[in-house]
Order: sequence, then structure tokens, then C-alpha cells
Amino acid sequence: MAFEKKKPVVSSLILVVPDFPGSDSGTGQRSLLFLDAAAELGPVHVVILSHHIPNDAALQLPQAASVVNWGEGSLKPTGIIRYLPLFTLRGLRLLAPQKFYQADPNFRRQLDRMIDQTGTKVVLFRYFRTFAATGLFKRDPLTVMVDIDDRDDQKYTSRLTSTFGERLGGTWAFRASMRKLALIMQNRLSKASLVWFTASEDAWALPGTQTAILPNVARTVPVLTVPLPPSQGDSILFVGIYSHTPNRDGISWFLDHCWAELSRRFPQIRLRIVGRGMLWHEMAARYTHLERVDFVGPVDDLDVEYNRARLCICPVREGGGSKIKVIEAAAFGRPIVGVPHAFRGFDEGIRDHATEALTPKDFVEACAAFLSDDGHADRSGKALAEWQRRNYSYEAAKDRIKADILSTLSVQKR
Repeated sequence: MAFEKKKPVVSSLILVVPDFPGSDSGTGQRSLLFLDAAAELGPVHVVILSHHIPNDAALQLPQAASVVNWGEGSLKPTGIIRYLPLFTLRGLRLLAPQKFYQADPNFRRQLDRMIDQTGTKVVLFRYFRTFAATGLFKRDPLTVMVDIDDRDDQKYTSRLTSTFGERLGGTWAFRASMRKLALIMQNRLSKASLVWFTASEDAWALPGTQTAILPNVARTVPVLTVPLPPSQGDSILFVGIYSHTPNRDGISWFLDHCWAELSRRFPQIRLRIVGRGMLWHEMAARYTHLERVDFVGPVDDLDVEYNRARLCICPVREGGGSKIKVIEAAAFGRPIVGVPHAFRGFDEGIRDHATEALTPKDFVEACAAFLSDDGHADRSGKALAEWQRRNYSYEAAKDRIKADILSTLSVQKR
């Protein structure tokens, strides 16, 4: 895809992301959204904090002025605790969160050097932790903007609660730790110029800082002008990357509590689990007793998977923000069954067309309703596609980001 060069509105921008911007994950899609929007304002220099990026990264991101990889070391805790075992680190993250949000001096020096070399006036960060690792706050005349995406305090709370129940998640020590983390986040974010949240229920009022709501949208949209109707599908589809813990938790819950009954009642239907990750086979080994479950892994063409899907499921019970897999399924015109948490962050219109199911029994019956009634499946899919195009289009989200950036720059000039 060729990108037309226009006179820049902003002289130079830097975008710092924790992973490679790509269409094969929710994180990657949102990073691409910010890159696409920023590139329409001026040249964007992309900094990736990950060891896992393709060799042809610059070719895959032609809209970027440059792409550099600084590795993931800056996102690890500083000092001796970075060498502790993973299980111990996870416990410390819950009990002493401030240890995981300290600035990395080397990262800061690298970033300062890039700012000076490129003449950058605007730095965009994806995620709070990425922002905190730089120690970079308001530095006149620099404009610092942060996209929160998942709020860390909410993410850890929902993960602990879904794994161990309300008893542990509601303990005094854990609640105090999460309050401390929330205060750390609010204090540091109040030193940025603009902060985006994915959902209004996640937003904080930050003194002296502009805030904006930017729901997740799908970058992956149907290539086919007229996708096949859901009634012609022969599978239940789950899309998610393996490395994201809520995905593993959610699909395990569905396999443990729902699939055996659905498989018995609908022997013609398969379950297909699609998404990036080299370790899906490890989960597959635990479910060899279940019939017609395909652990597909990464695919080159999601169109094929969505077009063969009768419906999509989102049994994801934890995490903050909103779920791109939900809005993506809607874009492809597929009926959606999800737990209540799956639909947070979207307007109430989602519940007019998708089906919310709290218990395994409810989930099974909701899926069965779409599997047994062609008209119901087609009507729901069509209504969701129309709702997505009307309220959550990719182009509208890009325009919103550009307007937020320009509005913030305008305020700072006054």
C-alpha cells in the first residue's frame, strides 16, 4: 500500500509501543490505529520494546518514517528483582507495584537522543507501563500523550478474582496494593498532556491533563464485499493470541464447561481456536478427550475463518478496556455470545444484538439458539455489522485521534 506524502501538520512524532504493530492481535491492531492516525499528521518514528519483531518490520510499516527495536529490557523491573523467578515476580507485582513502574535511565537516554535527532515535538505511548519506563513527563516544549488501553489496576484485579475468586481478590492487602497502583498511575499520568482511555468507566479526572475516550475498533475488516451469511457456517470461532492470559482462561472455561454439551447436541459443528501463539498445542494436549476441537493457531487470512463461522464466542472474563475480538466479529457480521465482561467498554447497542451469558448453562443455550435457527443467526449478524459500521469504524477512530492530538497542541500554544 502506497502512502501519499502530504505537508506535515506536526513536524515529527515518536510512537513507543510494547509490541510490533500488526493485525494479528488486539494490542497490535490498536498500535496500528495510532500509527495510521499519527502518520497523517506528520512523520512518525516507531520505537518497539520487544525482542519479537519481523525482520522486514520497516517494510511492513511503510507509513512510518523509521522503525527501531530497543528490546523489552526497559519494561522489566529495575535492580536485583528483575532476576527473581517468574512466580515470585508476579506476587511482587501485586504486593509492591511501585517496583514495576520505575524509569529505566538507559531507555530515557535513548529516547532523549531520538527526540533531539528527529526534532520531535510529540511523543505517543501505548500503555502506562511503557510511559512510566521512560521517566519522561512534561518537558517543555514536548507534548507527551499516553494511550492507557487496559488499566493495570483493573487488569490485575480481574485476573486475581477470576483465578482465585472474590475471597482472595477482595482481601485488604490486595485492595490496598491496587489502590496504591491506581494512585501511582494517576500521579504520573497527570504529568502527561493527553491520556486516552478505552471506556468511560475506566477514565480518571486528571488535574491539568486532557482526557479522551477511544473505544477499540477493528482494523481487520471483511475483504469480501458480501460475506457469507452466518447460517452457512459450520463452526464456532474463538480468535485470540495465546500469550494473553485472559484468552487462555476464557477458552479453557468454555472447553471445560460448555463444549461437551454443544458437541453432543450439534455433531455437525466444529470449534476453531485461531490466533498467534506457538504454544496452543500444549493446551490441545489437555483436551484430546473432546471431539471436533481445532487448535488452528495463526492464519494468513481471517476472512476464511470468519466466513465459515456460524457464530463467534468471547468467554473472556478478565482484563480492562474493551475487546477487539468482539468488534471484529461484528464487522464480519457474525453473531456473538459472550460473558458480561466481554461487552464492557461498548455502548449499550452491543447488548441489543449480541447475547450475554453469565453461567455455562446460559452460554450453551445462547450458542444453541444460533446453531438451531438460521434466521436468528443471520438477523443477529446483520444487525451487529450495521451497528459496528455506524459506531465503531476504523476511519472514525483515526479521525478522533487526530482531532485529539491537534486539540491538545492547540491548548498548549495558548
